[in-house]
Amino acid sequence: MQEVIRLRQLAKTTGRTYKGWIVQFQDFLTSKPVDQVNDDDAVAFLSWLATHRQVVSTTQNQAFNALLVLFRHVLKRPYELGDKVKRAKRTRYVPVVLSRAEVNRVFAQMEDPYLLIAQLLYGCGLRLTETLELRVGQLDFDHRILTIHCGKGRNDRTLPIPECLMQKLQDHLKRVRSQFDKDLEAGFGGGIFTRRESETMGIAVQTVALAVCVSGQNPHAGPSIRTKETLSCA
Repeated sequence: MQEVIRLRQLAKTTGRTYKGWIVQFQDFLTSKPVDQVNDDDAVAFLSWLATHRQVVSTTQNQAFNALLVLFRHVLKRPYELGDKVKRAKRTRYVPVVLSRAEVNRVFAQMEDPYLLIAQLLYGCGLRLTETLELRVGQLDFDHRILTIHCGKGRNDRTLPIPECLMQKLQDHLKRVRSQFDKDLEAGFGGGIFTRRESETMGIAVQTVALAVCVSGQNPHAGPSIRTKETLSCA
Protein backbone atom coordinates (compact mmCIF):
# COMPACT_ATOMS: atom_id res chain seq x y z
CA MET A 1 0.00 0.00 0.00
CA GLN A 2 2.82 2.37 0.84
CA GLU A 3 4.39 1.80 -2.57
CA VAL A 4 1.09 2.53 -4.33
CA ILE A 5 0.67 5.76 -2.35
CA ARG A 6 4.16 6.82 -3.36
CA LEU A 7 3.74 5.93 -7.03
CA ARG A 8 0.39 7.72 -7.26
CA GLN A 9 1.98 10.75 -5.57
CA LEU A 10 -0.72 11.07 -2.94
CA ALA A 11 -0.24 13.63 -0.19
CA LYS A 12 1.17 12.31 3.07
CA THR A 13 -2.02 13.18 4.94
CA THR A 14 -4.11 11.40 2.30
CA GLY A 15 -1.88 8.34 2.52
CA ARG A 16 -2.19 8.20 6.30
CA THR A 17 -5.96 8.58 6.08
CA TYR A 18 -6.29 5.82 3.49
CA LYS A 19 -4.15 3.45 5.53
CA GLY A 20 -6.31 4.20 8.56
CA TRP A 21 -9.44 3.24 6.63
CA ILE A 22 -7.85 0.02 5.42
CA VAL A 23 -7.02 -0.93 9.00
CA GLN A 24 -10.66 -0.31 9.96
CA PHE A 25 -11.76 -2.40 6.96
CA GLN A 26 -9.51 -5.23 8.11
CA ASP A 27 -10.94 -5.04 11.65
CA PHE A 28 -14.46 -5.08 10.21
CA LEU A 29 -13.64 -8.31 8.34
CA THR A 30 -12.15 -9.78 11.54
CA SER A 31 -8.90 -10.53 9.70
CA LYS A 32 -10.53 -12.41 6.84
CA PRO A 33 -7.88 -13.97 4.54
CA VAL A 34 -6.82 -11.50 1.87
CA ASP A 35 -7.40 -13.94 -0.99
CA GLN A 36 -11.08 -14.17 0.02
CA VAL A 37 -11.75 -10.41 0.21
CA ASN A 38 -14.03 -9.12 -2.55
CA ASP A 39 -16.11 -6.07 -3.41
CA ASP A 40 -19.10 -7.47 -1.49
CA ASP A 41 -17.05 -6.98 1.65
CA ALA A 42 -16.50 -3.38 0.63
CA VAL A 43 -20.25 -2.92 0.16
CA ALA A 44 -20.91 -4.34 3.61
CA PHE A 45 -18.28 -2.11 5.23
CA LEU A 46 -19.40 1.10 3.55
CA SER A 47 -23.06 0.38 4.34
CA TRP A 48 -22.11 -0.39 7.95
CA LEU A 49 -20.44 3.01 8.20
CA ALA A 50 -23.68 4.69 7.13
CA THR A 51 -26.12 2.63 9.20
CA HIS A 52 -24.19 1.83 12.37
CA ARG A 53 -21.48 4.45 12.60
CA GLN A 54 -23.79 7.06 11.07
CA VAL A 55 -20.93 8.88 9.38
CA VAL A 56 -21.57 11.84 7.10
CA SER A 57 -21.40 11.45 3.33
CA THR A 58 -17.96 13.01 3.00
CA THR A 59 -16.52 10.51 5.49
CA GLN A 60 -18.12 7.61 3.65
CA ASN A 61 -16.74 8.92 0.35
CA GLN A 62 -13.29 9.06 1.91
CA ALA A 63 -13.55 5.42 2.95
CA PHE A 64 -14.86 4.56 -0.53
CA ASN A 65 -11.80 6.12 -2.17
CA ALA A 66 -9.42 4.36 0.22
CA LEU A 67 -10.94 0.98 -0.65
CA LEU A 68 -10.85 1.87 -4.34
CA VAL A 69 -7.07 2.29 -4.12
CA LEU A 70 -6.81 -0.95 -2.15
CA PHE A 71 -8.85 -3.07 -4.57
CA ARG A 72 -7.77 -1.65 -7.92
CA HIS A 73 -4.13 -0.82 -7.29
CA VAL A 74 -3.03 -3.13 -4.47
CA LEU A 75 -5.19 -6.27 -4.72
CA LYS A 76 -5.79 -5.84 -8.48
CA ARG A 77 -9.43 -6.88 -8.11
CA PRO A 78 -12.76 -5.52 -9.40
CA TYR A 79 -14.31 -2.68 -7.46
CA GLU A 80 -17.73 -2.25 -9.02
CA LEU A 81 -20.11 -1.38 -6.19
CA GLY A 82 -22.86 0.22 -8.29
CA ASP A 83 -25.91 1.14 -6.22
CA LYS A 84 -25.45 -1.63 -3.68
CA VAL A 85 -23.96 0.64 -1.01
CA LYS A 86 -26.36 2.30 1.42
CA ARG A 87 -25.36 5.93 1.16
CA ALA A 88 -24.91 8.22 4.13
CA LYS A 89 -27.23 11.20 4.29
CA ARG A 90 -25.87 14.42 2.90
CA THR A 91 -25.90 17.21 5.44
CA ARG A 92 -25.85 20.88 4.63
CA TYR A 93 -23.03 22.66 6.38
CA VAL A 94 -23.18 26.40 6.86
CA PRO A 95 -19.66 27.66 7.60
CA VAL A 96 -19.07 30.01 10.51
CA VAL A 97 -17.22 33.08 9.27
CA LEU A 98 -15.67 35.65 11.60
CA SER A 99 -16.34 39.29 10.91
CA ARG A 100 -13.39 41.61 10.26
CA ALA A 101 -13.75 43.08 13.74
CA GLU A 102 -13.66 39.60 15.29
CA VAL A 103 -10.57 38.71 13.26
CA ASN A 104 -8.85 41.87 14.43
CA ARG A 105 -9.63 40.99 18.05
CA VAL A 106 -8.04 37.58 17.55
CA PHE A 107 -4.96 39.16 15.98
CA ALA A 108 -4.71 41.59 18.89
CA GLN A 109 -4.10 38.64 21.24
CA MET A 110 -1.19 37.29 19.17
CA GLU A 111 2.47 38.17 18.78
CA ASP A 112 4.97 37.51 16.02
CA PRO A 113 5.87 35.11 14.54
CA TYR A 114 2.47 33.53 15.25
CA LEU A 115 0.69 36.75 14.29
CA LEU A 116 2.46 36.80 10.91
CA ILE A 117 1.47 33.16 10.34
CA ALA A 118 -2.17 33.89 11.16
CA GLN A 119 -2.19 36.98 8.94
CA LEU A 120 -0.82 34.95 6.02
CA LEU A 121 -3.46 32.29 6.59
CA TYR A 122 -6.22 34.89 6.65
CA GLY A 123 -4.92 37.43 4.15
CA CYS A 124 -3.63 35.03 1.47
CA GLY A 125 -5.97 32.09 2.00
CA LEU A 126 -3.11 29.68 2.64
CA ARG A 127 -3.30 26.30 4.28
CA LEU A 128 -1.26 25.85 7.46
CA THR A 129 1.32 23.54 5.90
CA GLU A 130 1.70 25.91 2.95
CA THR A 131 2.38 28.79 5.32
CA LEU A 132 4.92 26.91 7.42
CA GLU A 133 6.79 25.69 4.32
CA LEU A 134 7.07 29.07 2.59
CA ARG A 135 10.41 29.77 0.96
CA VAL A 136 12.06 33.03 0.02
CA GLY A 137 11.80 32.24 -3.68
CA GLN A 138 8.01 32.03 -3.43
CA LEU A 139 7.73 35.71 -2.51
CA ASP A 140 7.76 38.23 -5.35
CA PHE A 141 7.72 41.65 -3.69
CA ASP A 142 8.07 43.51 -6.99
CA HIS A 143 4.77 42.14 -8.26
CA ARG A 144 3.27 41.56 -4.79
CA ILE A 145 2.64 37.91 -5.59
CA LEU A 146 3.10 34.76 -3.53
CA THR A 147 3.46 31.49 -5.46
CA ILE A 148 2.49 28.13 -3.98
CA HIS A 149 4.10 25.10 -5.59
CA CYS A 150 2.68 21.59 -5.43
CA GLY A 151 -0.38 22.52 -3.38
CA LYS A 152 -3.53 20.46 -3.00
CA GLY A 153 -3.88 18.20 -6.00
CA ARG A 154 -0.18 18.90 -6.72
CA ASN A 155 -1.18 22.15 -8.44
CA ASP A 156 0.62 25.48 -8.42
CA ARG A 157 -1.17 28.79 -7.82
CA THR A 158 -0.36 32.45 -7.32
CA LEU A 159 -1.88 34.72 -4.68
CA PRO A 160 -1.68 38.47 -4.07
CA ILE A 161 0.26 39.58 -1.00
CA PRO A 162 -1.80 42.03 1.09
CA GLU A 163 -0.31 45.51 1.24
CA CYS A 164 -0.29 45.45 5.04
CA LEU A 165 1.98 42.37 5.04
CA MET A 166 4.57 43.58 2.55
CA GLN A 167 6.74 45.40 5.09
CA LYS A 168 6.21 42.76 7.79
CA LEU A 169 7.42 39.99 5.48
CA GLN A 170 10.45 42.01 4.41
CA ASP A 171 11.34 42.77 8.04
CA HIS A 172 10.94 39.09 8.91
CA LEU A 173 13.28 38.08 6.09
CA LYS A 174 15.90 40.53 7.37
CA ARG A 175 15.73 38.92 10.82
CA VAL A 176 15.93 35.46 9.26
CA ARG A 177 18.94 36.46 7.15
CA SER A 178 20.71 37.88 10.20
CA GLN A 179 20.13 34.71 12.21
CA PHE A 180 21.11 32.58 9.23
CA ASP A 181 24.44 34.38 8.87
CA LYS A 182 25.13 33.95 12.59
CA ASP A 183 24.38 30.23 12.34
CA LEU A 184 26.80 29.86 9.45
CA GLU A 185 29.51 31.68 11.37
CA ALA A 186 28.91 29.30 14.28
CA GLY A 187 29.33 26.32 11.98
CA PHE A 188 25.69 25.36 11.73
CA GLY A 189 23.92 24.70 8.44
CA GLY A 190 21.31 22.44 6.92
CA GLY A 191 18.47 22.20 4.49
CA ILE A 192 14.70 21.86 4.30
CA PHE A 193 13.35 20.03 1.29
CA THR A 194 9.81 19.83 -0.05
CA ARG A 195 8.17 16.43 -0.50
CA ARG A 196 8.81 16.61 -4.23
CA GLU A 197 12.52 17.34 -3.71
CA SER A 198 12.87 14.62 -1.09
CA GLU A 199 11.29 12.02 -3.37
CA THR A 200 13.39 13.11 -6.33
CA MET A 201 16.67 13.13 -4.45
CA GLY A 202 15.84 10.04 -2.40
CA ILE A 203 16.37 11.69 0.99
CA ALA A 204 14.31 12.90 3.91
CA VAL A 205 15.76 15.99 5.53
CA GLN A 206 14.69 16.68 9.10
CA THR A 207 15.75 19.87 10.85
CA VAL A 208 14.47 22.23 13.50
CA ALA A 209 17.02 24.95 12.88
CA LEU A 210 16.92 27.88 10.51
CA ALA A 211 17.83 26.35 7.16
CA VAL A 212 19.04 27.16 3.69
CA CYS A 213 16.48 27.05 0.90
CA VAL A 214 18.11 24.41 -1.27
CA SER A 215 16.86 22.95 -4.53
CA GLY A 216 18.39 21.16 -7.46
CA GLN A 217 17.87 24.17 -9.73
CA ASN A 218 18.89 26.97 -7.37
CA PRO A 219 21.34 25.93 -4.64
CA HIS A 220 21.88 29.58 -3.64
CA ALA A 221 18.26 30.57 -3.13
CA GLY A 222 18.92 31.88 0.37
CA PRO A 223 17.51 31.06 3.81
CA SER A 224 14.12 29.52 4.34
CA ILE A 225 11.38 31.70 5.77
CA ARG A 226 10.59 28.82 8.10
CA THR A 227 11.90 29.30 11.63
CA LYS A 228 12.06 27.42 14.91
CA GLU A 229 9.01 29.32 16.10
CA THR A 230 6.89 28.30 13.11
CA LEU A 231 7.93 24.68 13.57
CA SER A 232 6.79 24.90 17.18
CA CYS A 233 3.48 26.37 16.02
CA ALA A 234 3.02 23.40 13.66
